[in-house]
Amino acid sequence: MQIKGFANRARLPPRLNNPPISDKSWAVIQHCWERNASTRPNMTEVKERVMAICQSLSSVNAQSSSAPTTAFVHFPHPTPPSWIGGAVPLPPVPDSVTIHPFLDGETPRSNYLFNLSWQYSYPMQLIDGQRFRLSDDTLSQLATYPPMYFLRIVCDAIPDWSMIIEFDPDSHPEQMGRISPYVPPLTLGDILYQIHRTLHERITHAEWEDTDPAKRSKVNEAYLRRCKSEGPTEQERLKNDGVKKVDYLLDKIWFKGLIRTGAGREMLKLMVSSYN
Repeated sequence: MQIKGFANRARLPPRLNNPPISDKSWAVIQHCWERNASTRPNMTEVKERVMAICQSLSSVNAQSSSAPTTAFVHFPHPTPPSWIGGAVPLPPVPDSVTIHPFLDGETPRSNYLFNLSWQYSYPMQLIDGQRFRLSDDTLSQLATYPPMYFLRIVCDAIPDWSMIIEFDPDSHPEQMGRISPYVPPLTLGDILYQIHRTLHERITHAEWEDTDPAKRSKVNEAYLRRCKSEGPTEQERLKNDGVKKVDYLLDKIWFKGLIRTGAGREMLKLMVSSYN
């Protein structure tokens, strides 16, 4: 009734201190109170931002517990992340893993876009017909539950190469004992970034020579197509970079998620498609 009274007087309720409201939570609330309805977030965005806040609070609580200061240990996550859903958290099952909705290739999302051929990693989400880059809060969410610290990803389109996804200290200097001694589990952003980075590695001359001549011609077409797609100012530089692993996907450049292979929970298969 208090909020209704403020609304009737065209005023917004003040920020409460008892209980306290975090800065991130207050930012979400204020965004929902935008006067212009077209600038307010939809429920999907609100849900994802709230889930990210809940997960970050869980991480902070876990870090506050005592931990060794000289060696890395796995970051504890005693409860499932909120994107799993359900009122009662399920206990982790050793031989199974739940994959983040943006990674789950068994039920791919139609509002999610990730072109693996672009020179920069830029996963996007469709919201009300517009494309937005996935927020940092979303990218920082756990990739799986139970948390994973190592994954091997294979792909039928490039059977000669597999991708190793694991903690990268160079990408997380703050984890090198300066803030936390914990090795963090893999996040959604870790997996998407490292898949993209691996696919954009240049192939060697030996690998090119070992490629079947018929396949080599198609790969070369994909390489030229990728260079042209980035615009005239970038074409020459991209051509000089040479053929990359992503060119072996040919026209299947759209990320469609990861699926289980049956070879253990640390082995997943990358699904790609020629359409978004």
